[in-house]
Amino acid sequence: MKRAILLWVCLALLIPSFSLRADGLDAVVRDHVEQFTMASLENGTLTVHRVVEVLNENGLDAATLLVYTDQFQNITAFSGSVSRAGGKPESLKKKDLISVSIASGIAQDGFMTGYQPRPAGYPCIVTYDYTVQYKRGFAVFPDFPPVVTPRTRLEAGSYTLLVPADVQVRHYTTGPVGAPTVSEEGKTTRYQWSLRDYNGLVIEHDMPPIAELLPSVHASPDQFVFDGVRGSQASWQDLGAWHRELLQGTDILPVSTVSKVREMTANAGTDLEKVRILYDWFRHHTRYVSIQFGIGGFKPFTAETVDQTGFGDCKALSNYFKALLAAVGVASDYVVLNTHRRKLITGYCSFGQTDHAMLAVPLPALQDTLWIESTNPSIPLGYRHDDIAGHEVILIGEAKSQVAVVRSYPDSVRMCGLRAEITIHDDGSADLEILQRATADATERWIDYGERSDESKRNLLVGGLDGQAQNLSPAVLTNNFDTYDGRDWYPSCETSYRFNMRAFGRKNGDRMMIPVNPFSKRMEAQRGERIHPLVHDATFAFQDTIILHLPMGYQVENLPTEVHTEQEWGRFDSEVCTDAPDRVIVTQTARMKSCRTSPDRYKEYREFVRALNRAYTASVVLRKAE
Repeated sequence: MKRAILLWVCLALLIPSFSLRADGLDAVVRDHVEQFTMASLENGTLTVHRVVEVLNENGLDAATLLVYTDQFQNITAFSGSVSRAGGKPESLKKKDLISVSIASGIAQDGFMTGYQPRPAGYPCIVTYDYTVQYKRGFAVFPDFPPVVTPRTRLEAGSYTLLVPADVQVRHYTTGPVGAPTVSEEGKTTRYQWSLRDYNGLVIEHDMPPIAELLPSVHASPDQFVFDGVRGSQASWQDLGAWHRELLQGTDILPVSTVSKVREMTANAGTDLEKVRILYDWFRHHTRYVSIQFGIGGFKPFTAETVDQTGFGDCKALSNYFKALLAAVGVASDYVVLNTHRRKLITGYCSFGQTDHAMLAVPLPALQDTLWIESTNPSIPLGYRHDDIAGHEVILIGEAKSQVAVVRSYPDSVRMCGLRAEITIHDDGSADLEILQRATADATERWIDYGERSDESKRNLLVGGLDGQAQNLSPAVLTNNFDTYDGRDWYPSCETSYRFNMRAFGRKNGDRMMIPVNPFSKRMEAQRGERIHPLVHDATFAFQDTIILHLPMGYQVENLPTEVHTEQEWGRFDSEVCTDAPDRVIVTQTARMKSCRTSPDRYKEYREFVRALNRAYTASVVLRKAE
């Protein structure tokens, strides 16, 4: 017994102590300390110390090390350890790290370098100490994300930024991270952020963006150098000027191509006709390939290169199409934006906020602007798809840059409608004739319908039905995708098809249960207490009319009750009635609005969702006539 006690005392001295209990958590970050020292506009050093206690296998992600490395930054020193209760600490060295290329195109030099602890006894404590050297310039300082996984508690974290005293720094924080303390130390300015006792992130449906909730620090110098190219990000105008400098000299086309496009558009009477002709030719002669190599992650390949090879990334393809338009006298602006976040961060201009490039073509005669997506040839000309509509963008004009907003479609035209004629037979089978109508955003799943596989088409038409669809007819799709004619245009389409189902109605003796809407749109609601605000970013509407032709010899015994409910997040209406002894008419409309609602109103939202789900999944009860 004494020997056993002595053994445990020795182990306690050799390894960190373990938590006895952490209800609801997968991991605890005991300490996360980062420091970045800026030596110049082109050189800097990051040091990181991180200690994570893993409580179960789900917590391994919190203890996984991932560091992005490329020609601008690399790990120069690394050490670590993995300690498990009752076991000898396992030392980690630089040779234990694994680097995996993240290239998805033909010209990328990025790697993810890291380490993941092996699944073994829990709890365990993982410690990392490493240094990353930055060279050849950087536009943003390393981010500080002490916690990036849910169900992970942070006990203590700090981020120190040391910069020359003459360097102007902008910074932005998220989650519970507060303002930094700032001090002058000779020729160096110290910024320090600290955070203690963060209890972790809870994942819920329709919550604010995770990037808004997790603790993090983002900082950048006003003046920067990247791959030898100097620039300023003191304002979006300054950063736009840097992009404009990168575009200089990249728009030269071969003489033969200029002659070709001028001949193609010789009979075009308007700029819109020229754009339409060139866009149709362009999307059949180019393809998208990612280019993320050094300055090539921001500077496009030349128009001549794309002309010769036929491929490029969003930057190169947009720049190429801009050159094609210029060759026939149509002006356009190069545009950069973020496809995942609608708004640029207020008061914080920075290099890394955009992830995509496209074109804006002003059409004064139509009082509109064409936002041209160069990377997806399926997108109709003039359609502002969901990744750009409503987003703030930076227009890189010939003389100046400015922030603009891509116009969204009005709620009144954002609709997905369905009309179904369903003939039910006395054995419970049914024949269904469907007409679907879609406008604006709702057309996105139909835009590439003709290019889908047979299985994908079938899933789109009858996937998700409660019963097995049989004898599906080919769908007839009509659309206006090629008819853009100005500011009030929006994409729309209609799809009609037929099929039958063997067990549409459920028989029970002399009764039959008929679903009012086999195409129901169920919504999600959690049972427990709500932690985060409820966030709906987009509006959408479903409008269904279902006509049920009853089987011979049956009559209606019971109809679902009407539902009419409206809240700030949406409105739902459902009516089920008979207009003849053998016919039932179902009309259901759901309109959801963009909103941000406090957690204390979630109970009302849950009742709204339950009412909607009950109405969508309700049944008409039929009884066989005597």
